[in-house]
Amino acid sequence: MTTQMLVRRRPDTSDMVVLHRVFRREFGLAPDLVRAVPDGDVARADYLAGHLTLLLVGLRHHHAVEDELLWPRLVERATLRADLVHRMQAQHARVAAFTTGVETLLPLWRNAAREDIRDRLAELLYDLGRALDGHIAEEELEVFPLAADYLSADEWALLGERSRAGIKRSDMMIFLGAMLENAEPAERLRFVDHLPGPIRLFWRFVGHRRYERRVARIRAT
Repeated sequence: MTTQMLVRRRPDTSDMVVLHRVFRREFGLAPDLVRAVPDGDVARADYLAGHLTLLLVGLRHHHAVEDELLWPRLVERATLRADLVHRMQAQHARVAAFTTGVETLLPLWRNAAREDIRDRLAELLYDLGRALDGHIAEEELEVFPLAADYLSADEWALLGERSRAGIKRSDMMIFLGAMLENAEPAERLRFVDHLPGPIRLFWRFVGHRRYERRVARIRAT
């Protein structure tokens, strides 16, 4: 009589690292980009504010998905590391507080491009970037191995699916380009190969050029 062993598929958490890289890079660049906008340059403030709004919406949605699907499962299953999970939740709350502050100032700066508002906004973006960078570093170091032990591959995949579901179709190429920008060759291959055929072709012949033009405009100082 033989016994078949069922081997649990462990989640591949590397996909989340690529997304985290986008948030760390873009919020790291944001304070200096905002500070470089001349007083009264409403057109430039409007363009950058649109870019920042897209990032803030993406960050809020990503954290909301983790709040719903990741932390409760880890608290229930990894009981000996509940302190870590509660610390992650507290860090989410801190990031959310900075995010709210940025969202409050952003439309004021967008409409008037005033120097005093610009400087306060840049300081808040710096604080947000610092809080987010520290949170992501600890999450990748401590939480991802925990998730690999206590979540199934399907449960982890659902986090990615729900995160992608929060992206508007019109913004898909922007987020794809942002994720591919600093991706390793193997990561790029994995992401592009899993795209539906028409989207893959659009990215190859049109999308990547649009993204490059967008980046050049955003980062021009």
